[in-house]
Amino acid sequence: MNRLQSAQYMGLSLVLMLSVLVGYDLAAAGSHDQGAIKAPFSGAVLFGPPQVAGPFRGQRPREFPTVQNVGANVNITGSNAPQNETSIAFNASTGTLMGGANDYRDGDSKIGLYRSTDGIIWTSLALKLPGNLKVGADPSVDFGANDRGYAGGIGFNRKKGGSDGSVLVWAADDAAFTGNEDPVVVAAGSNEHFHDKPYLAAGKSTDSPDTQNNVYITWTDFTLVGRR
Repeated sequence: MNRLQSAQYMGLSLVLMLSVLVGYDLAAAGSHDQGAIKAPFSGAVLFGPPQVAGPFRGQRPREFPTVQNVGANVNITGSNAPQNETSIAFNASTGTLMGGANDYRDGDSKIGLYRSTDGIIWTSLALKLPGNLKVGADPSVDFGANDRGYAGGIGFNRKKGGSDGSVLVWAADDAAFTGNEDPVVVAAGSNEHFHDKPYLAAGKSTDSPDTQNNVYITWTDFTLVGRR
């Protein structure tokens, strides 16, 4: 038997071996309970039967969520203007939903804040920017353990270099924003620094009382010196 025949023989053996293993995998997967368990959080995700990863490395079966459409989509704003870069949070103790997006209904982008107590009827408004900033973007929202709703984002002006990008945070009990709340300026932008893409999280764990209701926010600091 020459080398080519030997390689072909080994390749055929490998295919047959994989076929046997795949057959075993499918048989094992078919032996699991096919009933779905409703997720306790949202009711929108059902966890189906475990998917067996395969016996090659002794991996344990893993469960993957199966998304199911449980109701009609809701158009929160009723507008054809763009709303993008969305963020959403749920307050488990009150049932309140809070969302945020870049909202262009008034022309240039503002930070749109959306609130609902049932997921069907929503209120919406634009969060107030500091007087020297005209554009809002990059929202990130969360609830703290005290039921306080927090929204983070940036405010800036559209000019050469995209300067003045500042990191801002707003707060309101149970996300009941009015649009008149003044933000805390976490990091002020300048002609040399553009602060961008913040992400916010609030402490909730009852096991960590020292961090409960702390608000954490990260962002990228772009240095603009020599790049304008």
